[in-house]
Amino acid sequence: WSTCAQNSDASLCLSGDPFLSDSGECEWGGVSCEDGLVTELVFEKNNLGGFLPPELSALTSLKVISLERGSISGRIPSSIGLLSNLEILDLDYNAISGPIPAEISRLSRLKLLDLNDNDLTGSLDALSGLTSIQFLQIHANKIGGTVPAAFGALNKLMALTLQPHHKSSAQ
Repeated sequence: WSTCAQNSDASLCLSGDPFLSDSGECEWGGVSCEDGLVTELVFEKNNLGGFLPPELSALTSLKVISLERGSISGRIPSSIGLLSNLEILDLDYNAISGPIPAEISRLSRLKLLDLNDNDLTGSLDALSGLTSIQFLQIHANKIGGTVPAAFGALNKLMALTLQPHHKSSAQ
């Protein structure tokens, strides 16, 4: 979170006050609110680092988490499943590792899940319960196994990418 928190140039953080400044969170660049409740966190391409804190689940009105092309590492917290209003989860091009938590299947309103180009492992089983999913990108990870038969019931799914992970070993 350092680029927006420590830089006095708010232009790096979209419009609004610098992230974590003394103004209210609804005034911070990259944060959108409705009726004083945080509904969107959009910090794309700003080298946002660290891990996804389980405390994100306290933001129960979140509809959008878009942190693509950053330096996020660690695992997706199981508490992500508590964000019942979440419609977009965009975490591609980071360094997120570990399995996709089973709790992600609780996100009944999730329409877009973009996890490509990370270091995720395990299987696709946790994604079988995403009944509202329309766009699912999980290519360029270390996920193994087969596509679960339950994916056939994801009748709103319009786009799915599953290509394998190919890291370059160029020297």
